[in-house]
Amino acid sequence: MGTGKGGDNVVVAVRVRPFNDREKGRNAQLIIEMPDGQRTCIRDPNNPSDEKWFTFDHSYWSHDGFKTEKNGYFSPADSRYADQKRVFEDLGKGILENAWAGYNCSLFAYGQTGSGKSYSIVGFKGNKGIVPTFCEELFKDIEAKKENSKKAGSYEVFISMFEIYCEKIRDLLSNKEPPKGGLKVREHPKTGFYVENLSSTPVNSYKEIEAKIDQGTKNRTIAATNMNATSSRAHTIVKLLFVQKSSKSGGGTTTKKSEINLVDLAGSERQRDAGTEGDRMKEGIVINQSLSTLGRVIKALHEQQSSKGKKIQIPYRDSVLTCLLKNALGGNSKTIMIAAISPADINYDETLSTLRFADRAKAIKTNAIVNENQTERLLRELREENERLQKQLKGGGGGTNEEIESLRRQLEQNQKEMSELEKTWQEKVAEEAAKEAEILINGKRLENTKELVQNDRVLFGGNHLYVFNNPTKGGARKDITYEEAQKEIAQGAGINISNDSGKSKADMILEEELISMMPLVYRANAMAVELKRNVKFELVLVSPEMRGLHEGLTEIWVSVHNQAEDTYFMWEKARFMNRYYGMQEMYENKQDGEDWNMPKERDPFYEAPDSKTFLGSAIVFLQPLAYLMDSEETYPIVDVQGNELGELSVMLTPCNPSGKELIGEYVSDPKQTIGKSYGFMVKVQSARGLPRRIEKSSCKYKFFNGKEICTQMLSGSTPSYSHEQIFQFKAISPELSDYLLNSNLCISLWGTQKARQMNVLSAQAGRRRQSMTEPTEKRRPRKKRPSSQAPRAQRDENEAPQTGSEGKTSKPKKKSSSKTRRPKKEAS
Repeated sequence: MGTGKGGDNVVVAVRVRPFNDREKGRNAQLIIEMPDGQRTCIRDPNNPSDEKWFTFDHSYWSHDGFKTEKNGYFSPADSRYADQKRVFEDLGKGILENAWAGYNCSLFAYGQTGSGKSYSIVGFKGNKGIVPTFCEELFKDIEAKKENSKKAGSYEVFISMFEIYCEKIRDLLSNKEPPKGGLKVREHPKTGFYVENLSSTPVNSYKEIEAKIDQGTKNRTIAATNMNATSSRAHTIVKLLFVQKSSKSGGGTTTKKSEINLVDLAGSERQRDAGTEGDRMKEGIVINQSLSTLGRVIKALHEQQSSKGKKIQIPYRDSVLTCLLKNALGGNSKTIMIAAISPADINYDETLSTLRFADRAKAIKTNAIVNENQTERLLRELREENERLQKQLKGGGGGTNEEIESLRRQLEQNQKEMSELEKTWQEKVAEEAAKEAEILINGKRLENTKELVQNDRVLFGGNHLYVFNNPTKGGARKDITYEEAQKEIAQGAGINISNDSGKSKADMILEEELISMMPLVYRANAMAVELKRNVKFELVLVSPEMRGLHEGLTEIWVSVHNQAEDTYFMWEKARFMNRYYGMQEMYENKQDGEDWNMPKERDPFYEAPDSKTFLGSAIVFLQPLAYLMDSEETYPIVDVQGNELGELSVMLTPCNPSGKELIGEYVSDPKQTIGKSYGFMVKVQSARGLPRRIEKSSCKYKFFNGKEICTQMLSGSTPSYSHEQIFQFKAISPELSDYLLNSNLCISLWGTQKARQMNVLSAQAGRRRQSMTEPTEKRRPRKKRPSSQAPRAQRDENEAPQTGSEGKTSKPKKKSSSKTRRPKKEAS
């Protein structure tokens, strides 16, 4: 595990085990050869001449050539057999040395169920695996250093042990009831992914760590399969944190931290061979998915490192397993992989797949660094440089005045840097306080200084939510859940969250979705500000009528305002979530100092103006048709936030079976039309007063249970659609009669927009000047609906981006200017 300029390659070892009882029962044939310590050969049982050769750092023959000692240990009967001691000498010793040097280390075992992964990692009976042997040797070394060193430092070891079972994380060392859904994976911008609230237990001896590993092993999710009677159905990770503190010659201490991850992956067997059924089969599917993701990650890393300069997306986030193995596979870690394989012909496909996986993994490079305290290292280097500069100044050496002045300036600069580094954390935090940062207390925005009281809920930005507890003052501490705090924030933002037990299931689901979406929209706005994207997101509730449906559930959409181009878009929840993950990745790349900027066509914040988007809708009354009366009306076009965009002229006309308009006929009771043949003509004539930002527009609607009808796409603010459509019915049904009498026709407006190239401030200033001086020449001012219309939150245009999650349900106002033709006679 040496260090090179380009990083360290992952060390890959392959180990073959003896036949197990299942393979012996099937009279399995040996298909593996290992002629030396590095090469491995596999033969196709259906074509013995077809041999495939692989070369690895280590090829361990543990198939035969061993004897069983009295204590149960399998010792070599010949030099070919690789026992547990040899495997530890080759692999475990390297991990131990690197841990002492301050490097992060990772060891993971990969292979089919029953291939011997756990045997190499944990061991069995008298045959200790790498994990217990490593821990034993670590404490031996600690004791030896304490005895031999006059200036004995301090050494701390912490152990965590958890499993990933069906994409859920369970703490194997915790006595508490596991949370619903398992522990959560979070990401730190510098150290990477970690498991939130994972217990970390300090241990002072090998016996203590052995007891913890035994406890965790007993708690593992075990389920027998045909492949292995003691098959672990989960990925198990033992995590050790090793902290060394030693005295420095110049005073103070130096701290080194090493994180050691020892990973025993679940097996990925074929369902047929595994004999899995029911829940076992479902588990296998999830396990196979996570291992499949691991395979894609390995493949992508291999392609990235073999094709110089090519940027390839690594799918770490596709599974919990690969998130937590990110450092081990491509980050700050020295990594070893053991590929465990079966020797039997009946497992040829799985064994070949494992060998190919290992072959790709050996080309991966990681970049491990010593985890010492960077501040201490910089201070040490600056002190040493200052001593050198002072000696140069005292010695003189015949330097010119300019050279001496240069030395003095360099010395002063070093002194400034040292003073900055030696500041306390509190001093640095005080200087880092952000101006105008948003803070919510108990769901309400903080406007002025406020003294916190016991149990106050404080939200800093969009990510950090705390409950204030002051143990020095009175007041009982309450257990306040995250969900309760989010409901409070939602209520503060204008969303009606009630505790009414009579709420429908749909309302409760919608409420939960709103609460979960609010922080996401807030973060999207915060990321947009950080990345200077000039985009504002806002939550809106869209009723079924607004979507052109007669019935259904209210949905959560996100309105998007590109302030730079002055364009507006509506994203459904699924579309927003897809974009949100891209925004998150973009932001994280910027935080990590990686190439994060993207062209517009790939930018998750950007929607092109020529993208067709939902603009608004007009509600058309069908009641005149129920009485066989025609009508010609102008209806307001209203967007989901209650703004009037313009007007739509629509004409409705009843027809006879041949399609000819019925003029002057009507019925006094709509039931008189039931069973008779009629047609109805819908004419979408024109729109007027549309905003100038709309480039082209068209209308869509569905009449009764028919297909969606779309008009032609036209340019301008007063498009003349001239659309006509006749709907013929051989016999009017009671359902159709009721539809005409009590329902409405929702005509939605869709279109593309024109980008207005300007920055946000000039755009706002321009709109203010326009409203004061040129109201008729510029784009038509938007009308606000009357008070009966669903309200839209009034916000100042200069206000910083917020979640905007007022959750307004838009139901367009139903009044409109109209001229309905009076009937001349009643139809018989």
